[in-house]
Amino acid sequence: MKNSSIFSWVFLTFALLSSGLSHSESSSNQAPLTQWINGSWVNIRLAPAPDAPVLTRLIVNTPVTLIAKVANSKFCEITWQASETHGFISCNLLGSEPLKIKEIGVEFFDDEKLNPHYSPTRAFWLEPSFIRLQAAGQHFWKTMLTPEQKALETVQENGNRDFKWENRPTLRRFPIPEFEAMKDLLKNGIIASTPQDRQPPAMWKDLKKVIHAKKLDLNKASSAIRQLNPFFPDSLSTIFMLQQIELPAISTSYFKNINDIGRPSAGTEEISAQFKIPYAIKIINGASWQNAHYNGIYLFGSWDMGEADFFLKESIYVHTLSKKSLIKSEVSHVPNGFRIDNEEGENCHEGFQLNTPITTSIVQNLSSSQNNESLFFFYTKTPLPITKSKVIKGSWHPLKTDEAAKWGQPHEVFTHGLETLFDINDDGIPDFALWEGKRSTFEANKPELNLRMIFTNAGGQWYLLDIDDLIYMCTC
Repeated sequence: MKNSSIFSWVFLTFALLSSGLSHSESSSNQAPLTQWINGSWVNIRLAPAPDAPVLTRLIVNTPVTLIAKVANSKFCEITWQASETHGFISCNLLGSEPLKIKEIGVEFFDDEKLNPHYSPTRAFWLEPSFIRLQAAGQHFWKTMLTPEQKALETVQENGNRDFKWENRPTLRRFPIPEFEAMKDLLKNGIIASTPQDRQPPAMWKDLKKVIHAKKLDLNKASSAIRQLNPFFPDSLSTIFMLQQIELPAISTSYFKNINDIGRPSAGTEEISAQFKIPYAIKIINGASWQNAHYNGIYLFGSWDMGEADFFLKESIYVHTLSKKSLIKSEVSHVPNGFRIDNEEGENCHEGFQLNTPITTSIVQNLSSSQNNESLFFFYTKTPLPITKSKVIKGSWHPLKTDEAAKWGQPHEVFTHGLETLFDINDDGIPDFALWEGKRSTFEANKPELNLRMIFTNAGGQWYLLDIDDLIYMCTC
């Protein structure tokens, strides 16, 4: 039946063309015009009718050539990709210029007003990522389910007290061709765009301008530093500690460009974007109900997709620097993923987080005691020709705390600092600087190691590569 329908459309189209009657009879003889697909994942049809067979689908911002608008119709005739293939598209899905991600990719503006042009599906095709895939899945949940099914699956509408685990409703899901195409794209692998919440490592000289300003507004300084490094601890006492850091003068050594070094907190997508290496996802399971001790009952997943793993399709190298000056190098695909938080601590480990890379599985449960000799790690696209670093370690020295104590609780104040330099190619020029800070504890007036700041020499300039905060516990 389906083949018969297609043959009928082909015959009708051929007959019209043979008789000299074109579908596209415009009111004027216009020249071919370049247009762009403004829809998300658009059907291109064999004939100008909503039930005509689909020739292919084109995604947003695909350039096409507009032949003409079909007379007495909402369809336009187009060609694409320099081919001679003609097809038909709803005219309202064409635009005179390509769309920009900043116009359609954010749900809310900076002033928290709703963006009326936000489109999670079009945003995915412009800049594919797992986060945008999740947003598209949520969009399909909102638009493809019946109001009755959405109400059943919305815990808040039932009221947390009335929503019983044993009475949880069955999830209603079905394949959505566009969502399947999105998942297939990421499964096959792409080179990621730089994640929106990640800025390149900040130059130390730029940070110093902020923290050593003559009229230092602490709140503005904290905001400015987070613009340079979004993951900078939101602590004024940390700024006072930064003011007392003096890194040595350097010249170019092993690393010539900051883009040659991947920071330890970088995920799979960030490394993919930085090193121009494709990454892919593997979907583990589907959406499901979860019953967590602290979070209560909630729906985990996005449309029909639940947990997923991410990995680079080509291996890179991860290098760990230790207290004993050894450099441990391993091959890595930078595994990462989206997993259910079971609140039992399996997805985190206590202690510092950036001292031990995960090279095999994201569900590996690490203990801080396993790696007490490791200090930090970093990524490179190519192997290092060295296995040992020259280490110049200073001594713990007291920090000025009086001013900082006025702004925060006593336990927030950094009391001691330590600088350790690493020369990985033995040329007498530091390649890394690790700055560690101790804070006072709640229980006693005994400073405890709490923060590590990793600086790197790239092209003769210091950069703040990453920051590692101590995690005391993984459960509430």
